[in-house]
Amino acid sequence: MTQPFSLKLTLYMQTPLSSGAAGASSFVADRIAVRNGLGEFIIPASQVRGNVRHACERLLRAVGMADRICYGPRPAYMCPHASSASIRTIDDPYSPGQTLRCCILCSLFGSSYFTSPLHFHDLVCRNPFRQASQPPYTSQRDARLGDETLRTMVSLNRQRRVAQERRLFVVETTPAEPLLAFSHDEAISGALDTEAQAQLLLASLSLLTAIGGGRSRGLGWIKSEAEAILDGQPVRLRDGEGLRQLWLS
Repeated sequence: MTQPFSLKLTLYMQTPLSSGAAGASSFVADRIAVRNGLGEFIIPASQVRGNVRHACERLLRAVGMADRICYGPRPAYMCPHASSASIRTIDDPYSPGQTLRCCILCSLFGSSYFTSPLHFHDLVCRNPFRQASQPPYTSQRDARLGDETLRTMVSLNRQRRVAQERRLFVVETTPAEPLLAFSHDEAISGALDTEAQAQLLLASLSLLTAIGGGRSRGLGWIKSEAEAILDGQPVRLRDGEGLRQLWLS
């Protein structure tokens, strides 16, 4: 029986964030910071989902459960096509009477065959200098948080260990404000089957140390804070051995 689940997530920025992709022709930067319709900086839900899934996979492999999960991101090696006999089987949601392999990762985040029971939401950057009693933003100008930062960078040839010719580019980041944080009261919401799934999500967030682009250059370093609610009750993170036994059960 499924149980309602929600997770409040706040990411405190230690260094400026580069959360965007290729820039538009009207911008100087080749890679721009992502904003919502009000002009507030955001971390897209797709980035949240991808980073959390990767952290969950790292954690499960680290505790010796590599044979119980599939190999993403190629669909041919993910559930239900995974070949490991240690992966649990569940009823096929599309073919009654049939069973398929579905690991704990695919039961949470879905695959090319299974749908995810979770919904991920954008993390929004709130102005740390704006009082809660102030009225909501009415324009993009009101939502601006100081001046954006443009950083000039150069691509590196890792084989020759030198700068790549004709590969200069400009990256836009969030302002270097010490109080900057991205949050959402329901960053992850949905319905889960077991407490083991909620514990895995909560534990994986402790592994998130950076997000966005340019992490090897010092951008996007974070500290995370999460609060999970499962079936109306707060989820308390167990210790390492307790988590492993829960996931193996």
